Amino acid sequence: MTIPGFPRRQGLYDPQYEKDSCGIGFVVNIKGKKSHDIVRKGLQVLENLTHRGAQGCDPCTGDGAGILLQVPHTFLKRVAGDAGVSLPEVGEYGVGQLFLPPDADSRRLCEKLFTEILAGEGLRLLGWRDVPVKSDQIGAQARTTEPFMRQIFIARDALNEAQFERKLYVVRKRVEKAVAESAVQGREHFYVSSLSAHTIVYKGLLLPHQMAAYYQDLTDERMVSALARGSTRVPPARKTTWSFRHARKSGCRWAMAIRSCSTASCRAAMAGRTRSSTARRTRRLSALPSARVAAPITASAMPSSMPSPIEVLALLSQLRERRGGGWGSSGHCC
Repeated sequence: MTIPGFPRRQGLYDPQYEKDSCGIGFVVNIKGKKSHDIVRKGLQVLENLTHRGAQGCDPCTGDGAGILLQVPHTFLKRVAGDAGVSLPEVGEYGVGQLFLPPDADSRRLCEKLFTEILAGEGLRLLGWRDVPVKSDQIGAQARTTEPFMRQIFIARDALNEAQFERKLYVVRKRVEKAVAESAVQGREHFYVSSLSAHTIVYKGLLLPHQMAAYYQDLTDERMVSALARGSTRVPPARKTTWSFRHARKSGCRWAMAIRSCSTASCRAAMAGRTRSSTARRTRRLSALPSARVAAPITASAMPSSMPSPIEVLALLSQLRERRGGGWGSSGHCC
């Protein structure tokens, strides 16, 4: 399967080896209070990370930017209702942010596959919603491969919180595989940005300042969250594709905070720079007084369930103390 914007395999070039790295910023209300102000500040942090991204021949097309937020229940209940979807109480449903093929017939086939897999996993579909976007706010190159944005809502029913999150993960992997192996025209546009009862990700082939202009949801005052994590990427060679991989899985989110990740995706992403990073870190630690050298972080330090924003801050504060009171001169947490 080809990826929109990537050249075909030729000579020494193979698109499967494309990688990207991100600049990341994090804003949180320490008391766990949700507000639109946190969303605005998260978008501002994202704009401040513009230097971590890149542009090509089209100055209005970036390499990708995104923001992760808590699921805004009040906002979604209202806009889903406008789309004819009745949502249950907060935490009783999951929401998926999807990229779909621009062609309507192809979209329906992808949605049909998604619905069939949901039923096969014993989950109940609540409905769909078109995500309002302004395509005239992005670059010409980005528009050539722009997908269609939709949200899917899935009922939790009898599952507990942990079971539901695991089930959503299985559904996402199954759907991605089924669409990739199907004969649907334009299937290369299909991508699941997020699928969770806790968080939602808005992202795209955008410059950081284009996020709020493109996604109309982000400017709505009812869009609230107690945390916001923005990221922008820079691949080794610029390619105009929307289906890039920002870290958005729960395991990877925590790994970003503690500079360590045990998941296969993170190990693969880090493989190319392990030696140089280890050497630099060793030199920095050897220059510090022994009392400031942190002990290795073990698996027991990792949270076993979805944490609250306050627990996030507690973990980050603990790590900061163990590192001697600061994140280091680079200003980045990973």
